[in-house]
Amino acid sequence: MAKVVILGGGLTGLITAELLKEYSPVVIEKTDRVGGMAKTFKKGPFFFEYGGHYLHFQEDSSFEFFKKFSGELLERRRNSFVLIEDKFVKYPVQIFFPEAFPLYKEQILEHQKNKKIDKTNYLTYLKSSFGEILFEKFFYPYNKKFWKTDLETIDPKWSERYIPQTDENKINNPPEEIGYNKIFYYPKNGIQQIADNLAKDKEIHLNTTVKKIDVKQKIVITNNGTFSYDTLVSTIPLEKLVRISDLGLYNMEYLSILILNMGIRGEINKDFSWLYLPDESTPFFRVGKYILPDSEGIFGLYFEFSHKGEYPKVENLFLEARRLMKTIGIKGKALYALVLNLKYAYPIMRIKDKAYTEMLLDQLSNYSIFPAGRMGRWKYLTMEDSYFEAIRIKKIVDLFFK
Repeated sequence: MAKVVILGGGLTGLITAELLKEYSPVVIEKTDRVGGMAKTFKKGPFFFEYGGHYLHFQEDSSFEFFKKFSGELLERRRNSFVLIEDKFVKYPVQIFFPEAFPLYKEQILEHQKNKKIDKTNYLTYLKSSFGEILFEKFFYPYNKKFWKTDLETIDPKWSERYIPQTDENKINNPPEEIGYNKIFYYPKNGIQQIADNLAKDKEIHLNTTVKKIDVKQKIVITNNGTFSYDTLVSTIPLEKLVRISDLGLYNMEYLSILILNMGIRGEINKDFSWLYLPDESTPFFRVGKYILPDSEGIFGLYFEFSHKGEYPKVENLFLEARRLMKTIGIKGKALYALVLNLKYAYPIMRIKDKAYTEMLLDQLSNYSIFPAGRMGRWKYLTMEDSYFEAIRIKKIVDLFFK
């Protein structure tokens, strides 16, 4: 039988293993449990994570697949805002900002009437799409805070799916719901439930770190022995895969996220799913409220801080979180706290990397190595996309062996 080895026991790796189970794939996972970015850490009644990992779907097929492995799903409608000048502006800001700041409405409408979108880079894309006012009030400060990167170096193509355009009609007649995540779901037993269910009846090697890949001999060398393969599916970060395969040392940039989780007993003046924070007065780019626990008087919060390897002292970030809670009307006592750092959170899709990445993926396929997932393909993808990535990989593997 063909030997299929999958690097990484996150959702993309596990879903791929499920779709390829006829090949009896072997999954190699470096940590002590599966889940990848979608791990749940239970503290008392609270379910903490690497931020709010909620499911949202564009296709019925992916929804039906995830339902099989999620257990009971809780459904919520997005109730999110952007904090601008101490006002809660309904998300997406490009549609609801004129409602909150009517003095700017005429100027914003004029821009929308005459706009010509410039896709030279991410900065020109944002400014030409939304105009000076929205650019200065939200899009520039927020993205500068989040990406920690010169926006002129980033390829704007990744954002077209996630940042909805607006127009005169939408501003004058705001739709009730807009965006790819207007309705989202969460497993009643935590996002970890999906990974745990997918892992059943799979050959998974935990606490196994890949040290080197011999692409010519088709061998994966780990701290727990070697694994031979005919086809290798990699969900580990692309820049890491290249390095351990001796295929290059190209400097690919990525973003890390530090998450401060707090379980609070108290009250919230204005409930929200998540709140975007463009103002430089707080170091966090977003604060979110967990769905669980769903009990009166207690709730979980997560505060997200992006970085490239360096960040302020954690105790200082906790003080900033407390200050932010006071600003947005949250009172209470912290019952539990958990700090998590996600090293590989988002690839930074620089314009200059595009041709190299495409060339690299072609080169890897020549060695029967097929990257998948957000960090594997170096592409902004959602949890739903993990399913479509697995379908894509299955087609490749079937073609390879049949």
